[in-house]
Amino acid sequence: TVMIGCLSGCSTKINNESVNTPNASTDTEVRTNEGVQDELLPYGTVVLLKDSTKRIMIYGHNQKIAGDTADKVWDYAACYYPEGRLNNESTFMFDSEQIEKVDFEGLKQLSDATLQADKGDKWLPVGSVVEVEGVTEPIIIIGRYQKNGDTGEIFDYIGCSYEKGNVSAESTLIFNHDMITGLYFTGYEDEEEIAFEEKLNSVSN
Repeated sequence: TVMIGCLSGCSTKINNESVNTPNASTDTEVRTNEGVQDELLPYGTVVLLKDSTKRIMIYGHNQKIAGDTADKVWDYAACYYPEGRLNNESTFMFDSEQIEKVDFEGLKQLSDATLQADKGDKWLPVGSVVEVEGVTEPIIIIGRYQKNGDTGEIFDYIGCSYEKGNVSAESTLIFNHDMITGLYFTGYEDEEEIAFEEKLNSVSN
């Protein structure tokens, strides 16, 4: 498993339990994403890797570490579950054979979902797929309680394109709960997620 840096800094790190990550880098490049959702586990899928105790959520396919002279293409990029993307050091790269267990499978195809107008009042889990005001494509939530690195303003969510996944810092979007105009799919919500939502409420209120 390789842990790489991605995106901008965030305002809080509530849980810093680590996944086994022997190598690290600071950037990624996407090779291709055409048709991969038919072959690989969909974005929003929660997995446990072999020899690891911390689950992670898939939010990228077919990526490599920028500057890697071996030009290695990894099957997946992922973030912590249930915390989501936390900071520059919280993205993980791994291959299919490293997966020990799949706890939850994300939305395979948008056509499988029905857009719901009511998204509720509570935090949406990472892996949720939403419609955001002013955005033409569906967004998958990859983190919560995020700080704009330029202004310092706190936003409820950070997300990326559901179709393309997390491909770069420039491809992410920060937004608030009231900007969500529809809900296609709700991410995994277990006891660990519920406990984390309580922590989010404690720091955001």
